Amino acid sequence: MRAHRLSSSATLFLKVVWPGVLIVVGALVMFMLFVARAEIQDPSGVAAHQHERWLILGVFIAMTWLEYLFGIRLKRVRLDEGALYISNFRTEIRVPLADVAGIHEHRWVANRPVTVEFRRNTRFGKRVVFMPRLNEWAGVIAELTAAVGRAQGFR
Repeated sequence: MRAHRLSSSATLFLKVVWPGVLIVVGALVMFMLFVARAEIQDPSGVAAHQHERWLILGVFIAMTWLEYLFGIRLKRVRLDEGALYISNFRTEIRVPLADVAGIHEHRWVANRPVTVEFRRNTRFGKRVVFMPRLNEWAGVIAELTAAVGRAQGFR
């Protein structure tokens, strides 16, 4: 059986393009605020206080961290009868389904990322995160769980 994609076709955009745009725009804003000393003004034209620069920096750091958690570390995942094929768009690895230790869906996040944990370390670590195909979260989880069950001798 040929491997088919479990992860969203938007993975490349969410992993590379969107974080790149956010980082470039954020870096430009930080440069303007801290190096070029641009003034922040409220809608009435009054200059903001210095501490608001630090607040904006804190928001930028928080956004960057969230982007790492829910974007940059995403992987492209494909499945066949015996293995997962996991890619970071530069390298692809093959992990036997028998090595899968757990599958966890993050329902509280809008795009419902899925974490797959492995029994041993892979080139990408002991767990990988991917975003399932759009509007097919339940089907992807069920398909992956069933394939892992078959590979591990559970029906």
